[in-house]
Amino acid sequence: MKIKIVFLLLISFHFCKAQLGVGTTTAPNSSSVLDLASSNKGLLAPRLTNAQRDAIPAPAIGLLIYNTDDSDFNSYNGTLLGWQDFSTAYKSATATSDILTTSSIDESVNGMKITPKTGTYSVMFNGQFKNSDNYTFAPTTVGSILVDLSVLIHDLDNYFISGTSEYNSIGHVHYAAGIQAPGEQPISNDYQANYSNLALTLYPGAYYEGAAINFIGGAVVTFDGLGDSNAKFIFKANAAINTGIGVTMNLINGAKANNIIWLATGAMSIGATNEMKGNCVSREGAMAVGIATNLEGRILTSAGALTIGNGTLSIPSEPSFINLRSLVSFLGFTGAGDINITGAPATTNTTIIGDLFTCEAFNNFGFTPPFGGITDNSQPIVGPPVTLVGKLYHCSGPQVITGSVVNNSDSTGTFSLYKNNVLIPNTTKTLVSNKNSDIITLQTIADFNETDVIDVRWKTADGNTLVMGNRNLTLIKVQ
Repeated sequence: MKIKIVFLLLISFHFCKAQLGVGTTTAPNSSSVLDLASSNKGLLAPRLTNAQRDAIPAPAIGLLIYNTDDSDFNSYNGTLLGWQDFSTAYKSATATSDILTTSSIDESVNGMKITPKTGTYSVMFNGQFKNSDNYTFAPTTVGSILVDLSVLIHDLDNYFISGTSEYNSIGHVHYAAGIQAPGEQPISNDYQANYSNLALTLYPGAYYEGAAINFIGGAVVTFDGLGDSNAKFIFKANAAINTGIGVTMNLINGAKANNIIWLATGAMSIGATNEMKGNCVSREGAMAVGIATNLEGRILTSAGALTIGNGTLSIPSEPSFINLRSLVSFLGFTGAGDINITGAPATTNTTIIGDLFTCEAFNNFGFTPPFGGITDNSQPIVGPPVTLVGKLYHCSGPQVITGSVVNNSDSTGTFSLYKNNVLIPNTTKTLVSNKNSDIITLQTIADFNETDVIDVRWKTADGNTLVMGNRNLTLIKVQ
């Protein structure tokens, strides 16, 4: 009973002073109602989920809780603003390096991607773009092209890393003892790659094999885009990729060679009398195209010889979904290795549509390598044994891209905001301009959850090239 009386007296004493000190050795601060002091403890606020917080009846303005869903403190700021967190009120992404697009379908603007915390944000983008039908890069060396090849491989790898926006944008199919049925839900990020069927239909998705990918001779492989003209097919092998003699690849229902990618850790061999589709990329390995084989795609490697038989090899006429950067004009590129035409030069008829690059030698092209004694401006070279609709580049010769020219012809640029790979309504803006440089701005209000991703995308009209310089994407929290 005595303890209760003492306790009541203490409470009365502090009520009279309208101040309370806990752990203090001096009088509570005169500006405080409650003054806490400790050298090894903190103040623990009530910990609530979003649902528990929202269930609080008639919360008082200034009420404070710790939100376990958002991992942040929340305070109640009245019926107009509601609950607000203490996190940074904005997020921003900035980039300055020049990038380009020739794509006529929306593709992500490099560096312009943000995952904000839960809330409602004002989204603002501004960027400087340079428009020209004939814009070319500043001089580029083999070193910078190798960097672009490394970036390309990194971008492709992202399609196999769970949690990335690239991974979430494409199906990951599991190939078992049969054909992946259209519409079947992805169940795995790997598959058995021994394509032993003579007839095989493949659907859009990302396919991974921990060893080699091998198509047996005579196989007929059909890529079915399921009606999507932007359907993506990515095949990644942790070893070589090989096709036997007489493999035929067909494209139906919107599937296109420009959107088929083959990524090998090691070498890649395309057999004789093949009809091959897709861009072939090796991390570091030789690449060979057999005799009497037609390829619609590319052969790109950081190191290893490129060997080409008689046939027609051409880069796809449409842009790929992946940004090829300075490699976009190349049918063949190797950072270290010869480029060879197989067979006797006098009898070989090989048609190459696209540029070729090596730091070594061009063998059996029918003229003295690396440039045949002609100037860069006099290319392409036409006529047997090699018909080249493109240019040959060598480390010791002209730089791959010469100049930094922007003409003043009209160019069209379309810019949009996407949330989780879906266009945000009413955020698309198209500009037609003949200026060397122009400014694009986009703005909207959007709600975001913890895992939502917003990014900026752009495209241009067929035949145009757009270049973007300084750019910034900013999200400011409004609720």
